[in-house]
Amino acid sequence: MVGCGRGHWDLVIGHSASLALLTQTTKGCVTVFDSVGKLLIVLGVVLALVGGLLLFVGKVPFLGRLPGDIVIRRESWSLYVPLTTSLVISIVLTVLVALFSRR
Repeated sequence: MVGCGRGHWDLVIGHSASLALLTQTTKGCVTVFDSVGKLLIVLGVVLALVGGLLLFVGKVPFLGRLPGDIVIRRESWSLYVPLTTSLVISIVLTVLVALFSRR
């Protein structure tokens, strides 16, 4: 580590030379493992939220059967193209992101 201490720029290198992190520390040294740990926690929370959302979406009666959703059924196969459902989900997510991203 180079210049590890309060208010210095630190270069923290992991096991491989390609895993290098340049960070500014305020309370001691920051390691690669701290960053990876935080990333894993965030990914775990996001995965749990997506899982809960998938459980909830299955209980919405009209989702997937809107006018404009294409369903073709044959003897040995079926094709489902949820055009309208995708559009509705896209609009809802766009509105939610716009509302929550305002400062």
